[in-house]
Amino acid sequence: STGQLTELGPMSACGTQTVALTTTASGQIWAGDLHGKLCQIDVSVTPPTIAAPVTMGSSMALTGDFVGVSDGTIFGTAYRTADQSGSGTQANDVLVKIDLATGAVTQIGSTGFPELYGVAFQEGKVFGFTHDGTGRVVTIDTTTGAGTLYGTFTDPTRRAACCN
Repeated sequence: STGQLTELGPMSACGTQTVALTTTASGQIWAGDLHGKLCQIDVSVTPPTIAAPVTMGSSMALTGDFVGVSDGTIFGTAYRTADQSGSGTQANDVLVKIDLATGAVTQIGSTGFPELYGVAFQEGKVFGFTHDGTGRVVTIDTTTGAGTLYGTFTDPTRRAACCN
């Protein structure tokens, strides 16, 4: 209600570049890093604890986010870690399903859009939000991975070439 932040603890136990956070249907909180590490955060204890990382399989890592849905499925936008150069999957995010217990990744398909740094789930679709300066909002089909432009937004406080 006040906007007051409380630091729970360092995320260093879960990789070096935390880029994603979600809750599961059972109420667990999970974080993910840019290099494929996934960690459960237990806020029921003081201080909160971060479990040992689970590594995403298939040489995949999150591009920017993942989302837990009510049936227990975890969707994420991902890239192949071998594509660090900016080509391949990093220029074209892949929709994946993630098994948080094992790190196993099921690749659903290419979204056709790069830099999906935020995702949400509504109306049976994953919504992705680009971080490439275009302001695109994309719906992503959960059976094929195909992305479709839903709309764009303009942030008057950012320049078009904001995101290098």
